[in-house]
Amino acid sequence: MPYTEATLMEVYRYGVSAPVGLPKSTTRDMTFRGFKIPKNTMVMVNQWAVHYNQDHWDEPFKIKPERFLDASGLQLIKPTESYMPFGLGRRSCLGENFAKGEIFILFCWLFGRYSFTKVPGREGESLIRKDESQGLTQYHPYPYEVIVRKL
Repeated sequence: MPYTEATLMEVYRYGVSAPVGLPKSTTRDMTFRGFKIPKNTMVMVNQWAVHYNQDHWDEPFKIKPERFLDASGLQLIKPTESYMPFGLGRRSCLGENFAKGEIFILFCWLFGRYSFTKVPGREGESLIRKDESQGLTQYHPYPYEVIVRKL
């Protein structure tokens, strides 16, 4: 199960659905990395930039579940502060635990009963493409064909 959990963690990192988090506001005057931010300033986290930052992720544009496993592949590694698919802190997504549980059950059910392969001759096509015109949700699946076989 650790590899399954690591795969889902990588899916959350790679497929960040809302690249910019919800707006927050500072509760006091503060300084962040040399910038003065006054009290009541609206701030937003660029989650896409964090999840694809090459300073924090080895080959961020590749799907690599192994990045969340130790050398033995048997234990999950706690994600760094650069991992925030559901936001961070007290104002993170309220549905995070529910979503993770439901996605885990569905993922295990589907991949435990079916095999999924790309259509012959189209193996090199990506199922997820970036669309700059979509605004806040840049990555989404386009119509595609896939072969599903019952195991």
